Amino acid sequence: MPVGIFQCATLALLSVFLSFAIFIGVLLDLGLVQFVASLVSVLLVFYCSFIITVSHNKTLQIGMMYLNWTKKFRASDQLRNLRSLGLQSQCRNIETKTEDGLILNGYHMIPSRHSLKVNTLNANETSKSKKNKDIDTYFEQSLNASKLVFLYMHGIALDRAFTYRIETMRYLSDNFDAHVIAFDYRGFGDCKGEPSQTGTHLDARAMNEWLNNATRNSEATKVLYGHSMGASVSAFLLADDQADTGYSGFIINGAFDTGLECCRHSNVSKVLKLIPPLFDYMLKHWNLCSDGYKTIDIIDKIDKNIPVLQIHGDKDHVVPYHLGKKLYSAFVKVREKKVTNESNDSSSKNANTNVEFVTIESGLHSDNIKFPLWVTSIANFLEKL
Repeated sequence: MPVGIFQCATLALLSVFLSFAIFIGVLLDLGLVQFVASLVSVLLVFYCSFIITVSHNKTLQIGMMYLNWTKKFRASDQLRNLRSLGLQSQCRNIETKTEDGLILNGYHMIPSRHSLKVNTLNANETSKSKKNKDIDTYFEQSLNASKLVFLYMHGIALDRAFTYRIETMRYLSDNFDAHVIAFDYRGFGDCKGEPSQTGTHLDARAMNEWLNNATRNSEATKVLYGHSMGASVSAFLLADDQADTGYSGFIINGAFDTGLECCRHSNVSKVLKLIPPLFDYMLKHWNLCSDGYKTIDIIDKIDKNIPVLQIHGDKDHVVPYHLGKKLYSAFVKVREKKVTNESNDSSSKNANTNVEFVTIESGLHSDNIKFPLWVTSIANFLEKL
């Protein structure tokens, strides 16, 4: 099982701490029993202090929940340098503005069959501004003529150029001849601001507004695709009565029922469960940057006519499989209730709820796209739209 970023960091800190403790023990000439007892005491004090501090510190909660500090692994100016990322033949840089004035940067990916034309435009010996304008015009014209476009919302950590996210965009684009739009949230990548649940909802509105404006002259089918936390952010967007959405389909991959339940059951959190009551205390006070992304509580606000495809790897170590099944069951129950209420016929319980669950056997959290079933299930889903 792959080890998560948080687990790696924790193991590294423990290794340093243990090495330091052994060094001090040697200096003080402690006996084995005394050394072990002292070490355990120090670890317990450290653990308790850490849990209590996190419970009341917004900055730590943001860092642990969103892992957006990992953006420092890449220079922010590199994200807009498409050539350095190998994206120059298939992407252009885009941006949108949120209601509270933040600029979100993103990518607009075009199907690879357009690469020759895009490369030709990139090779033109004209001014940079003229070249960018020509590329923007070509992308816009192609988008208006396209039949399918995905708005892709990613999960926590790193940025939009993370290898798995670029691969996801390419798989969606090339397998289904689609345009793919992806933005970073505030505080991620080269976007300013501080992430929060309210912030990600505002970000989703801005992303949606960009797509609406870009496709106002297009008859393209719009599909919303969310992965991990992005699945929750996407669901909240569809449930937002202030957002003009108009999506024909909703695909979620590695989705949780609530963020707190994900934290409670995820293997990544095992290191924090040394003393369960203290862990529960931390979760109870985990409200300084989020209300818990309670997706399960808002699915009844999503239009029942929007088909939903939920994909989940049964070996997911970040969002446990049973949490995905729990969300699916809730989706089905909510829609069955709506169908029954509208028809006033209890026999309609088994009617089509427009919700499908696909299990990727041996699939983890961020590798589902490499399984043939991921492609075929989405292809079958799109045919029904």
